[in-house]
Amino acid sequence: MKFKKFTVSQLFPVLENGKANQTLLENGDDCFYIGAKKTDNGVMRYCKYNDDLVQKGNCILFICNGAGSVGYSLYMDRPFMSTSDVVAAYNERLNLYVGLYLVSLFDLERPRYSYGRKWKNTLRQTTVPLPVDENEEPDWRWIENFMKGHILESSPNRTKELFLNSINTDSILPGRVPLTAASWKYIELSKVFQRIYKAQPHVKSNLSISERIKDNYVPFISRTESNNGCDGYVNSEDVTIEPGNAIIIGDTTASIFYQEFPFTTGDHIVICRSSNLNKFNALFRDIQLMASDGHGIIGRGCTERG
Repeated sequence: MKFKKFTVSQLFPVLENGKANQTLLENGDDCFYIGAKKTDNGVMRYCKYNDDLVQKGNCILFICNGAGSVGYSLYMDRPFMSTSDVVAAYNERLNLYVGLYLVSLFDLERPRYSYGRKWKNTLRQTTVPLPVDENEEPDWRWIENFMKGHILESSPNRTKELFLNSINTDSILPGRVPLTAASWKYIELSKVFQRIYKAQPHVKSNLSISERIKDNYVPFISRTESNNGCDGYVNSEDVTIEPGNAIIIGDTTASIFYQEFPFTTGDHIVICRSSNLNKFNALFRDIQLMASDGHGIIGRGCTERG
């Protein structure tokens, strides 16, 4: 396979600046607002649809400004609104597979913009190597087949479901349960959880960390705010294992997550356990903890009925 370098301007005939201001958008559930954010695929919030500000989906989004985020790129598959710090790039050959392939290449440019440099001034000249066909043009079919045959096939089943949009989204209840259906008051954590204790800490630098799960490996949970607190995976024989079904709190960062499966932790992790906990009510309590006032209570915790 022959490869050739192409510039952004060669790959994308249309480059479109974002034109929305988050503070002027109306609340709603119609559309994503994309900001200079490297996590959550750039989604800052949901908002009401605005014909004057919306942009077409099926594009690459280049984050051209923003401390810690400049230099990242995203693939957006649906209509959205975005900040002017984001540039949307369009090519008629783009699809989910090609888009994710390109994003992985463009993200290699990120280290160039880690110290306050903006990307917009040099975006058009940014180059990436792509496989080419007999006409020296990007071989889009090869890229798509590569993603389908190698990347997707080697992914976990859950990833495949997300990728192929084959997840069962049917509600487990016949309808929504309104929040007004329960009485509400503040409840101390000691009355919600039967055990609240400091986890046995492990120093990450002293462990052999894997970026992927392996046999006999468990998640290493730290105070990171991303990836449900998982900061890699470690051999279960080298660490103290905590059983799953627990809520963990980073006591210096207030990062809060529910851990369904066995795990181990870094320093400054508090573990909360209850015999009544399961993954459904735990996620509800997780949200309440994140909304708490920081004084050891659940903000607007729900009291049980019956």
